Amino acid sequence: MAIAQDSADDANGAYSGGAVVVPGAASDGGDLLRLYYTGNVKEPGEHDFAYEGRGANEILVESEDGMTMGPKRTLLRNADYPEWCSCHVRDPKIWVEEGAYHMLLGARTMDDCGKMLVYRSDDGRVVARGRRREQGPLRVHVRMPRPHRPRRARVRLALPPRRGR
Repeated sequence: MAIAQDSADDANGAYSGGAVVVPGAASDGGDLLRLYYTGNVKEPGEHDFAYEGRGANEILVESEDGMTMGPKRTLLRNADYPEWCSCHVRDPKIWVEEGAYHMLLGARTMDDCGKMLVYRSDDGRVVARGRRREQGPLRVHVRMPRPHRPRRARVRLALPPRRGR
């Protein structure tokens, strides 16, 4: 199944995400597939796209048959994230626990650390402002290189010896 970048909220790419199956939620009483992903939008003009000029939109699309997708629904945009987030918030991971949907997002801070955002929704379709919380035990600090400082890495590939020679 492929997601086409065909809306204003994913015009420059559809980044990875997650999915959940909702038993009995399809119109015919069958299962409903919910796909959550990050839509990428690059604004016109001179931007670094790490700290400005990029829209990171969390999008939901549903399918009743696993082939045909319904309309896209944007759940979160940059304005919904904490002010310490850069333009890199993405890759929703979804799970259902005790009747509520939970979304975990990776986020790059303005001072180049990695953090996780956790959201909760009762129906999996609406993620309300004010529902976000920063998880103490899940908070991760990872120093990330700035995009204008390329890093070179040496990679050595060890291949097994060829047979028969």
